[in-house]
Amino acid sequence: MVLQTTSHELENIDRSELIIRYMTLKQRLQTDAQDVIEYRAKIKRLQQDAIERNEKEASYIELKKAHQLQSQVLQNLQV
Repeated sequence: MVLQTTSHELENIDRSELIIRYMTLKQRLQTDAQDVIEYRAKIKRLQQDAIERNEKEASYIELKKAHQLQSQVLQNLQV
């Protein structure tokens, strides 16, 4: 809902219409502000999830390298 109005149009609007428009804009502002808060919280959760996944992947890669080294040592000992 777009409530853009020129100054000339505002001169011809009665008080009750101005109040209605003000309340509508105020409600939209509150809704948008709540949406921003929710989006920020969601971004924070997603960033934390990404950090945890990266840490798990780094741990997995480190474990994989250690396993490969152990396999090489074992193969060398078997020869």
